[in-house]
Amino acid sequence: MGAVMAQAPRPEIADDMKFMLKGMAEHHPHGPHWYLPLIAADPNWIGQGLGTLLMKQALRRCDVEGITAYLESSNPRNNSFYERHGFRVIGSIQHGSSPTMTPMLRTVS
Repeated sequence: MGAVMAQAPRPEIADDMKFMLKGMAEHHPHGPHWYLPLIAADPNWIGQGLGTLLMKQALRRCDVEGITAYLESSNPRNNSFYERHGFRVIGSIQHGSSPTMTPMLRTVS
C-alpha cells in the first residue's frame, strides 16, 4: 500500500504524503501483529452491522492467535467504532493540507 501511495501523489501534495508515510511507519508496531488497513461497506449497506461483523471476525482471530491488531483511522467519525472494539489511540499524523490519520492499537484481550 505504501509503495502505491508513494508513486501516486500530485506534486503539490508530495511533501504531505512523505510526512504521512513516515508517521505511519513510526507508529506501526514492530512485533507480531495483524495490520487492518481497510474496512469498508457498500453505502447501501452502511448501518446494517456489517462493519461490526467484519471487525469481530478479524479480532476473534487476533485473540485466538494472541496477537495485537493495528490500524490507522482516516476518518475521525470512525474512531469511536474502533474504540468500541478495544482499540486505543496511540498518536496523530497530519501535515499541511492532509487529513488527520489516527493510529490505533488493540492488544490481546
